Amino acid sequence: MAVGLVHSIWLWNLVAGKKAEGGEGRGEWKCVVRIQDIFGHVGSIAWKPNTLEFSVGCANGTFQVWRLVETLTSSSDEWSAQLIWSTGNPVLAASDALFADAVGLSSASQKLLTQRCKGAAA
Repeated sequence: MAVGLVHSIWLWNLVAGKKAEGGEGRGEWKCVVRIQDIFGHVGSIAWKPNTLEFSVGCANGTFQVWRLVETLTSSSDEWSAQLIWSTGNPVLAASDALFADAVGLSSASQKLLTQRCKGAAA
């Protein structure tokens, strides 16, 4: 399930086999990914059938496509969201980002991201 707020998206997963608070229901909802700093008011979220990709449309006309990626660790399953395509933003901005394998960036934008992002790889 996805919930779009003013400038963020929250993605929830129903964990089967766990009882909800109060002992009712057949599962427990867990927030797996929160994407902050969406540029614009989230107007719509659409999932691509049978994949872990979804698109976000904002009231200002911007459009983004995201992919969920699972990271398995010895202690738990963790998820992250990768921005795989966007349109409508005249500027490039990143926050707590890992920069790798970008396509179509100007050399100036690529240098700035490489300098300022955690774990940057050109």
